[in-house]
Order: sequence, then structure tokens, then C-alpha cells
Amino acid sequence: ITGNDADQFEITQGGGVFSLDLGESKTIKIRFHPTEAGVKNAELIADGSNCDDDISSLSGNGVYMNHAPYTPSDPIPENGATDITLDIDGKLPHSLSFYSGDPDENDFITYTLYFGTDSDPPFYDVFYSPPATGEIEKMTYYKDLYLEDHTTYYWRIKAEDNTGATTEGETWCFTTGIKMQDVTLSKPDKADEWIDPLSIYSLPNLVRWSNTDEKTWLKNNGYGSKIKCEGGYARAATKFIPFDVVHDWYGTGWLTVSSFIGCRYTVPIVYGKSSWHKARVSIKGYYEGYIKAFTLANTHISVDLIITDPEVYPHPYFYSQSKEYVTLEEKHYTAVSSDYDNPHISGYLTHEDDYLEAWLQEGHTYDIWVGINAQILVAGFAISDPIPNIIAGGALSDIKFWFDEIKIDYHNPPPSPPENEHPPDTPLVPSGSQLLKTGETAEYSTTSDDLDGDKIYYKWYWGDGTTSEWVEESSQQHSYDLPGVYYVRVQAKDDSEYELESNLSEGLQVNVTPPDGTITIETPTAGEEWRQGTKHKIKWNSIGDIGDKVGVALYKNDGSLDQYITSEWVQNTGEYLYKIDPYQKPGEYSIVIMSLANAGCSRCFTVVENNPPTLPEISYKKVGAMRYRYSAVSTDPEGDLIKYVFEIDKFGGNEEHSTAYVDSGENGYLYLNYKGKVKVKAVDACGKSSEWSKWVTPGNARFYERFSILEILFKKMMIGNAWILLIKKNNFLT
Repeated sequence: ITGNDADQFEITQGGGVFSLDLGESKTIKIRFHPTEAGVKNAELIADGSNCDDDISSLSGNGVYMNHAPYTPSDPIPENGATDITLDIDGKLPHSLSFYSGDPDENDFITYTLYFGTDSDPPFYDVFYSPPATGEIEKMTYYKDLYLEDHTTYYWRIKAEDNTGATTEGETWCFTTGIKMQDVTLSKPDKADEWIDPLSIYSLPNLVRWSNTDEKTWLKNNGYGSKIKCEGGYARAATKFIPFDVVHDWYGTGWLTVSSFIGCRYTVPIVYGKSSWHKARVSIKGYYEGYIKAFTLANTHISVDLIITDPEVYPHPYFYSQSKEYVTLEEKHYTAVSSDYDNPHISGYLTHEDDYLEAWLQEGHTYDIWVGINAQILVAGFAISDPIPNIIAGGALSDIKFWFDEIKIDYHNPPPSPPENEHPPDTPLVPSGSQLLKTGETAEYSTTSDDLDGDKIYYKWYWGDGTTSEWVEESSQQHSYDLPGVYYVRVQAKDDSEYELESNLSEGLQVNVTPPDGTITIETPTAGEEWRQGTKHKIKWNSIGDIGDKVGVALYKNDGSLDQYITSEWVQNTGEYLYKIDPYQKPGEYSIVIMSLANAGCSRCFTVVENNPPTLPEISYKKVGAMRYRYSAVSTDPEGDLIKYVFEIDKFGGNEEHSTAYVDSGENGYLYLNYKGKVKVKAVDACGKSSEWSKWVTPGNARFYERFSILEILFKKMMIGNAWILLIKKNNFLT
């Protein structure tokens, strides 16, 4: 077949090489399959070797075949839905939606909405959709509907395309509930500047109301009283927003407060009373925003914190995130480090030329001098989370750490002391117990003299990263959380205007050992085999005084840490359901359970390999006019359940569809309403996957698919080496 429209025609019978005797004829069958409307022309050429060529003209007229729109279905609100809360003014809070469309691409569809309180709703409105894509899509009626409360409404959708073909959905219904109520939120008189008492951070932790007197009425989704929130720059911190609430409907209820990142806080409220409540939210940085309120149900209010652009923190404070240089003028500065997750922290500020170095300890202030426009790099390291240090015997970790933030504030230095002013003498070596158990408290004492007769204050350095404040008493008590060797030192300072400080004393060595107590592991038992991807219960008990909390970790056979099974401290007696990673390297491992006091035990077990399912066999079958079923089957060596993951090659990106888990050797299916290019893999219940199968695409209908009974006959006849001749006569197969 040749010509401009040759691709619109196809030889279905009689093609190929053939010979004819004089007077014989041959029938060639042609199928016309136009891809667009209009007249199409081509030529059929038979190239004869011992006769003239035969050229036949082919012509066909393509006629557009229209399809009616998809029947509207799956309404939103759901059919039969009840207690749908309306806005304060009676507006339905969510638009009416449903699923429809048109099989013919680029068709334009007109949707007619029938809506009302009658079970056979009357005409209400007409709206239109964008050009059809050929798929079923979500359609929405975007106009507002203002309804009565506690009323049942009925609605129906009729779809009509631009050729006049129509479909009509069922009649759906829903019932409204209450209307939302007005809510009053206002600033309490005592909340001009309310500080969160639970805060353990040294940074400002305030919530301020910008409008100090005005009460603001809040309607649905309306913005209310403006507030200012000040929190940590580098990490979110918890704040409490104080406000009064009054609602104007009868009865009691609950106030549910939610922040923009999902934190929720619930308090009771009473009709007619103005009560002070605190909305607990998390704020990162310095923000100004609003509180808004609206009801969600009969006696419920939801309060949201709306955050706008952050404001710059006012001079003279300067907050620097880690790994950043800070340019400072020539002044005297103090620096305070803060880490929210770990109190066992130390670190330093260093100058770009490394000649300035100021060690910082969490929560304590240090004086440093810098030159003109000096650049300070905020850096440091710390003891890491408790579990790795305990299991390592309490040694400091070399894991690098960057401070959450450093607060730098300049100030004037104290005056230089005259020659006749003297600092206190260096305190004597502290005295006290040198052998302690973890958690045991001991008292330590020292003494110092001042040549000028000034009053003396003492500051204790415990060697575990903590210090005391400046105190008058020459003795202090302390306990240690971790086993190890510590040195206790003390420093003296006078009360003169110059606040002269002595040198640090020599250190008193204190040896801290774990308390008397043990941990036993009930499961796993020694030598158990755990297959990759399987779940197992770890169960333990404590005996004696080991502290309240323990950590659970997984160690390799060479003694190196593989992973922490529990991400935080857990109870000293308990159990934990642990799933082995599907690709955990096979071999010997140990479950190690350690307490904060370094008591612990371990239990050995072996991880064995989990074999993946076999490569799935994939096939397809036409099960409808335009519907295809893809079938996959695989087996799992261990007999685990299997699910099948089908991948469809689609224009614009592939899609994956997973089946439910089935027994090993059972088929999984995928149905498509078109000929799709598909491949499949099998995944067992432990997470191991087979390789992907080859891609398959349904072709044109095969002979056996059209006459399946003949396939059975052929198979039976071929067994006896017999042949069958099919002759088509008068549209019957003989």
C-alpha cells in the first residue's frame, strides 16, 4: 500500500507472494482504520513478475464517533452524609464535587446542577468544565451555597457534551448540622508580658500582644488580635499564648488550639465566663502574627496561629547560627552557648587566625576580646547523646557538633584595679568523698583568704561539664550521672567593684562507678536465627538499682555499633518490637541493653538471609471491549506472603500499582481500560523484592483469542499427528 494516507489502510488477508494460473483470481482484503475524520486515499499495488502490474485505488471516509460523558459519580459530600457544620452565615464550607469527564479528548461538557430540599430536586444552575482529557476527573461547582441548619438537601448532575450526548447521575443527599458561632478572644490584663515558666533555655521566651486594650471579635476565618512571638532562631521552641475566650451559645465545651505546624492543646470552656487559657504552639524565629478562631462542632473552637514575615531581632543582641562567621566591632563581648537537645555540651569560639579561642560551656557566660571587624567562627564539639557514651564506657565521643546558637552581646569592660587591690588567694584543694556511685550525692569543701579583707564568693567546677553559680558558702553538694573519673576544682572572687578572681585550685580526683544492679534479657535467647525483614520481640528485666531508663542498641560481631534500636531512653523493664532491616547484612550480632549508670548485658543472635521471590511470570488477556487484565505469579522460597508491584509505562512518567498480599504461588492482577506497556516485580512480606519482569504490551487479537475453541481442538489433533483444514464458506468455519 502506497500513498499519502497509506498508514490509514492495512492488508488483513491475501498479502505476500503468490502465483496465479491463467484465468485465476485472488482476493485481497483491506481494513480501513482512520485516525481522524475525512476522506483518505491510497493505492494497492501488486507487482507482477510475468504479467502487468495491478494498481487498485483505495478510498475511505473517516467519520467521527462520539462517546457520551462519563456518568457523574462519587459525590462530595458523600451521599447520605450528616451533621455537616455550616459557616457562621450558613455557607457550606466545602464546594459540591463529583467525578465525571468524557472519553473523547477536547470535548466540552456542560453540567446541569439540580439542587433543593425536594427528593426530586429542581433545576439550580449550569456550569462548564475545561476540555476533556479522556479520563475520569474531579469536577467542582465553585459557587457558594447558603443553607439552613439541620436540613436535608438533594442534588443531581446531568452531563452533556458539545455533540448533545448526555448522561445523568443518581440523586444524592446530605444533611446539614449546626452553624458556627461567634467567638471572642482578647488579651488578659495580666498577660502584658508573660514568660513561660517551664522554659529551660536562656533565651527570650515571650509572647506579647501588640494591642494591649482592644478586644477583638473573631468570625469564621477572620484575623484577630495581633501578637508578637519571640523564640529561638535556630530551632523551634515551645511557647504559651495567653488569651481570654468567651462563646455565646449555651453549655460547656472544649477549646482546641492548633499551631501552624500541627501542635494541639485542649482546655475546657464554660458558657458566659471569660477564662484565661494558654495556647501551646511551637515558634521558630521571631515573628508577628494573629490568633484567629472559628467553631468546628457544637461546642468546639479551633484557634490557629497565623505567622507572617520574621522580624529582625533588635540591637544589641546578635544570634549566629552554627558554621557561620560573625563580624564584630572592637568591643568587649560575652558569649553564651545553647543546645536544646543535650545539656552535656562544651565548645569554643575561635578567631579566623586561631589566636583567639574561648571555650564555652552550656548555659554559662564567658568574656572575650576581639579586634576591629574580627570574624568569629561559631564551632565546637560535645558529648553526644547518652546511649553511645554509656556503651563506650562513658568516654567522650569525637562526633563533631555545631551549636544551635551563640548569643553575643557587647558591654563595657570593668575598670582596671589599682595596685593596692588584690584578688583572693587560690582556694585549697577541695576535700570530700573520692569514691561515689552514680546518682550518689557528696559534699565538698574548700577555703580561701583575701588580703584586702573583701568578702569571698566561690564557684565550683565539677569536671562533668557543669559548674555552680558564685555562692558565699565554701561547701557544695554534687552527684554524677555517668561513671568515670572527674576532677573537682574551685575558684574564688571578691565582692569589690573590680570583682577580682583567683586562679583555679588544684583538682580533687573523684572516681564514680555504676550502682549495684543488673539487667537480664529474656528474649531473644542465645543463638536464635532472625531472618532479614522479620519482626521479633526484645524483652528485658532489671534487678537492683540501675536507674529508671535504659537504651537498646545493636552491635556487630566485631564489637562496633551497628544502630540504636531505641531512639530514646526507655523503661528499665519492658519490651520492644524490632524489625530486622530487609537488607541487613547476614552474620552474628548482639543486642546490648545499657542503663544510664552503665549497668547492662548483651545477647547474641544470627541474622540469616531472606531469599527474594522468584521472577514473576507476566501475561495479559483481553476481558472486555477495551479492558485488559494483566496477571503475574511468583513463589517465595520461604513461603512468605507476596504482593505484586505493576509498573505502567505512561507518557509523562511511569505509574506503580501494588496488589494486596496473597499466598506464595497465587496470582496478582492489574486491570487497565487501554493497551498498556506493563512490567511487574514481586515483594515478600519481609520486604525483599524480585527482579523486574520484561515489559509486555497487548498486540492485535490473535486467532486463538477470536476462536478459543479451536485452540483446544488443535492441541488434541496435533497429539495424533493429524491435521485439520479450515475452510471459510458463507461466514461459517467448517
